[in-house]
Amino acid sequence: MSTLFDKFHHVHTYGFLGQKEMGELYNICDIAITRGGTTSLAEQKLYDIKQIIVPIPRTHDQYDNAKRYVRCHNDVMINQRDHDFETQLANAIKHFK
Repeated sequence: MSTLFDKFHHVHTYGFLGQKEMGELYNICDIAITRGGTTSLAEQKLYDIKQIIVPIPRTHDQYDNAKRYVRCHNDVMINQRDHDFETQLANAIKHFK
């Protein structure tokens, strides 16, 4: 999925990171493109990171988490199965820029 972000010059993608590396990234991050896991969303909010949430399509809990963050924190949720996913992603990045 990381190849979807190649055309966004200021977007960096990472594979698995350890706790230390995540803390370092959270300190320098303004916007996160993230899944909708409870712990990830909560950790990112502790660092006041704006979130573009892309819930895993097969999970209702990630979708519900994302709806809550959209409602309570003005974050953005995008469905990766939408035909215009890339356009929505670009618009969300511009929204927070």
